[in-house]
Amino acid sequence: MYDESIDWFEQALAIDDQNDETYNGLAWSLFNLERYGEAEESFRAAIALDDSYASAYYGLGRTLEEQNRLAEAREAFEQTLAFDPEYESAREALERLSE
Repeated sequence: MYDESIDWFEQALAIDDQNDETYNGLAWSLFNLERYGEAEESFRAAIALDDSYASAYYGLGRTLEEQNRLAEAREAFEQTLAFDPEYESAREALERLSE
């Protein structure tokens, strides 16, 4: 399932590599396959195109957390909340990292 979505997102990016939502979708597919390095690159690409993209910051935070890069993950979750104060998953992630 995720392999197919990765193919689709990569085809879409071949047509338009300036779509932050496509990078975000690709990143989540990679994340779900535990391909964290590639997921990180795609989340960062989405953020480069829209530096207020809360969902991409959250995904980046989750990816960094999975790589045990906790200080960086915390920063990404804080950025998520800076752009979307109601992003409950980011708030929960910060609480989890504070334990």
